[in-house]
Amino acid sequence: MRRFQFRLAKVQKLRAAAEKEALLALARALQGLREAEAHLEAIRTQRQAVVDDLERHLATGRIDLSFIGLHHDEIAQLDDADERAITMIATARNAFEVAREEARIRQADRKALDHLEDRAREEHGEEERREEERLMDEVAAVLHRRES
Repeated sequence: MRRFQFRLAKVQKLRAAAEKEALLALARALQGLREAEAHLEAIRTQRQAVVDDLERHLATGRIDLSFIGLHHDEIAQLDDADERAITMIATARNAFEVAREEARIRQADRKALDHLEDRAREEHGEEERREEERLMDEVAAVLHRRES
């Protein structure tokens, strides 16, 4: 009886490694997206804190133009940072989608080879079973001839 050996085992191993690498790239892309979203949230929280500080100052009734001007400039800078963060999120989301599609393709490639291996293993088993039956038939025929 021959031992089963999948002829595409090396290719299968390479495709499994490519799938693993694609999944790692997907994880990195997801982490980048999460970081970009967290950065945007931090900017918005900081902007709200500056607005709240300005509103508290104005509620006192004192008008300090330099204080108002500084806060206005800081709010403008935070608005610019907000726009850049939104662009970063869009870029990160696009990178994530590309990585997800690549991982899906790599997984499909590996699964196709796994399916081929399963079919080849079944065929090998069937071939072994037929060979065993043929040998048993020969043994039975030889024993039958001896008895006759």
